[in-house]
Amino acid sequence: MNFLIRISALAIWVLPLLTSCKATKSEPTSSTSTPQENVTTDGSMTSKDLDDMLRVSGTIRQDLENYFNEFSKLSLDDEEKRESYLSKGLSWFQDASTPVLIIVNEVNGKKIYDKPTTIEQYLDYLKHTRQSPHTINNFELNEAGRITKLELTLK
Repeated sequence: MNFLIRISALAIWVLPLLTSCKATKSEPTSSTSTPQENVTTDGSMTSKDLDDMLRVSGTIRQDLENYFNEFSKLSLDDEEKRESYLSKGLSWFQDASTPVLIIVNEVNGKKIYDKPTTIEQYLDYLKHTRQSPHTINNFELNEAGRITKLELTLK
């Protein structure tokens, strides 16, 4: 019986140590690739490309915020440039109806959203207000590296 108590006590101390050890693998942590660069000509991606892209979500976030700022400042008179920028922006997303959720408040960890919109409507909003008042809080990507949901907050 005394032996079982000692083994149990030892297991209580050793088991957490064993489970906390993880194998580490040296991987690059930064990349400047965008989702479009990881997609092959047939629209598919390798799992390595997807893993690399998910690790650089900060880069995607910054690139997209820069895009929103640039798009909002384009001249309303230059329709050709605006259309070019619009198609560039929509290429980041699954389609023009990708949902954009804007957080207006957070109470006790629960997010309160404004009326849901789409990326197409949000880009139209940026075009008409000529400002980009939001920052990216979160986004979800599909297997092809396209954004399927975007969550924004006020800057």
